[in-house]
Amino acid sequence: MCWECRAVLRNSEKFLLKAIKSHEFLNGYSTRTVQVESLSNLSTVFINCYEIKEVREDSETETNLKSNELSSQVEIELKEENSTNDEKFDDDYEDVKEDFEIERDIKNEIEISTNNEDFKVDIKDETKVETEEETKENTKDKTREEKMQSMKTKFKIINLTDEDVDLSKAYKIVAIDDKERLYWMERDKTARNYRTMAYKCELCITGYAKKKYYDMHLAKFHSKSSGKFECEICMRKYKDKTKLTDDIRKHFIKYVCLLCDYEDRRSWKLKWHIKTHKRAVMCLTCGLKFGTHHNFYEHYRRLHSKVICDYCGKKWNKKQRLIKHIKLRHSQHRCEICNRNYMSFDALTNHNKIHHVLSRTEESYCVECNIQFDNITKYTVHLKTSVKHKTYPGVPCPVCNKVYQKKCYMTNHYRHVHLKKTPHYCDKCSRYFLNSYRLRLHKERTHDKIPPAKDKMCSHCGRGFATNRILNNHIRTHTGERPFECDICSAKFAQKTALTVHRRSIHKLK
Repeated sequence: MCWECRAVLRNSEKFLLKAIKSHEFLNGYSTRTVQVESLSNLSTVFINCYEIKEVREDSETETNLKSNELSSQVEIELKEENSTNDEKFDDDYEDVKEDFEIERDIKNEIEISTNNEDFKVDIKDETKVETEEETKENTKDKTREEKMQSMKTKFKIINLTDEDVDLSKAYKIVAIDDKERLYWMERDKTARNYRTMAYKCELCITGYAKKKYYDMHLAKFHSKSSGKFECEICMRKYKDKTKLTDDIRKHFIKYVCLLCDYEDRRSWKLKWHIKTHKRAVMCLTCGLKFGTHHNFYEHYRRLHSKVICDYCGKKWNKKQRLIKHIKLRHSQHRCEICNRNYMSFDALTNHNKIHHVLSRTEESYCVECNIQFDNITKYTVHLKTSVKHKTYPGVPCPVCNKVYQKKCYMTNHYRHVHLKKTPHYCDKCSRYFLNSYRLRLHKERTHDKIPPAKDKMCSHCGRGFATNRILNNHIRTHTGERPFECDICSAKFAQKTALTVHRRSIHKLK
């Protein structure tokens, strides 16, 4: 059912309820006294009885209601007037009014439904956000609880005796300057044991609960008979100059607890604090004792929480990182398809991306060379290594001006050709080689008599080759690529060897 039909039915139901209510009102009219005050200028005539006819258009039935006796008899005599135009106007007005009410109700329903839908969406979004935040908080709390539970197995609480707590070794004396002395004086003024006392000495900032102790303090330190040597800081008087010196020295020192870094200016407060250290946190790994859990956690995190790699000695904060490190750096990285080992996990991953991923798409097609590569990685390597796509000058050799793609290639060339000495040396035949790969290849083929594996397959004809250099030269016979150009006659060749032979035979160049 559409929204227009729903609005019409709702208005019809309202009209029916009003009609029923009016009918009930008229039915009960004969049982109660009703006094009607006329608002018009028409004359009225009272009669003893009247008839009420109810005409219903749907059933076309008439109901005659007769009343018996009325306590108040009313009859309204209306003058005969021509009310045809008025009745027509009233009917038109009622139709327009009804249409306007239906349209207004429909608009209200649309607005209410739209608001409800928006409200529901907002509630869903807010509920979703609140649920995600609660989930994150619960996860953090759970992780924190798990860490706390795991740390509880790393230590134990032990009770200390008076012999274990040596007061002379449990604190240290630190000198302070005049600025810090003023800080401690202000701190003593705001201390609770000074503010709550009934009797206070504001000269030396001491408080007393009873008056007799306060009077004794004044008589001992602040009276005329106390002495002639007066401290300029606390105004205490002493008879002996040595006591005055000791009192002044106490104003410029503080006491620091070595068990928990608590500090105070008064020695008796620090001694009382040290006696509270009746228990300690003992590390179950090394047996050291700490005054607080915080000090133990710092000690354990700094010394015992790291895991060490047995292969390279590196330290890690978490065991999962150590496992990942061993898997990436110290495990055997072998390609099961080619039966070859690689030095690292990254090298194996790069090998798989280049040689064992088949995805021939438009993104892996070289338009300039008219070559379709197996995957995007191969196409990227082609763009970096191909002579036709070379966009940078390269690294030239300082002696012969040969240009190389990388600096390491130029360095190997410079050592091997010009210095005649490289780190890659064969002990059996006393020869130097360009790089480690050529040295390893020389030992396998010359000394170990291992034939080369022709596992470099051509994607065009399926032939196998021992090296990538021979494979690339062979592929050029399929593609027609001639990257090596003679700088004299502009002749192009597929292989560098053919260019060298051309220069020697045609142009008589060495």
